Amino acid sequence: MGEKPLQTSIATSDEQRITVRGADLTEELMGTLDFGEFFYFQLTGEMPTDSESRVFNTLLVTVVEHGITPSVIAARLTYDSAPEAVQGAVASGLLGAGKTFLGSMQDVAEMVQDGVSRIDDGEPSDAVARDIVAAHDRLPGFGHPEHDPTDPRTERIFDILEAEGMDGPYLEFIHDVQDAAEEQFGSRPLINATGAIGVGVSELGLDPLVARGIALVSRSAGLVGHLNEEAREPMARGIWDVVEENVDYRGEP
Repeated sequence: MGEKPLQTSIATSDEQRITVRGADLTEELMGTLDFGEFFYFQLTGEMPTDSESRVFNTLLVTVVEHGITPSVIAARLTYDSAPEAVQGAVASGLLGAGKTFLGSMQDVAEMVQDGVSRIDDGEPSDAVARDIVAAHDRLPGFGHPEHDPTDPRTERIFDILEAEGMDGPYLEFIHDVQDAAEEQFGSRPLINATGAIGVGVSELGLDPLVARGIALVSRSAGLVGHLNEEAREPMARGIWDVVEENVDYRGEP
């Protein structure tokens, strides 16, 4: 038996044509789809409906920007060291997309999709939510060091999901988890933007991996914007100076 041939369903090209999911890139997609619609089409092979397009584009916009964050600081400092390699500066900013900042939407998508699957199998939703809260030292998608009492991005995403008829089981379940967390800890934790994105990705029927991919694609755009500013109005040396002035050397431990 011969080896299975290598195959892809995404794209191919020849001398005259680039084909993406069966569509001609230049004749059918360029100038027809916006970036979010193209991204959705490339991911799924299906043209998004108007509602899917609005929700998906909303998720993309949500985490493009949040000010001078750790990812932005990393990118600006790297660019200051190697301005000839913008890709390195962007990459340095993206490497911190993890469970603490930016990247937890994948964990949220996995959490709500697993929870809804258990509910579909007959488990009570409140019991599933309590199990999930008990299983996490740090509950993904909840809490924020700055926003209080709600994350304004979350409110907007949930409003758009409702307006587009996508306020389904995953949105309902993350509120069950919120209720269980309040019961467990005595205060009601806010659902942050990464939590809302994990829900939105799930309501769109997408794989949890896509949730973190959205964060990377979106924040890449934001980082390029900051690097464009850094090239014209440098900040990195000032950040370095602040660190130098405020970090004391205490000698041998």
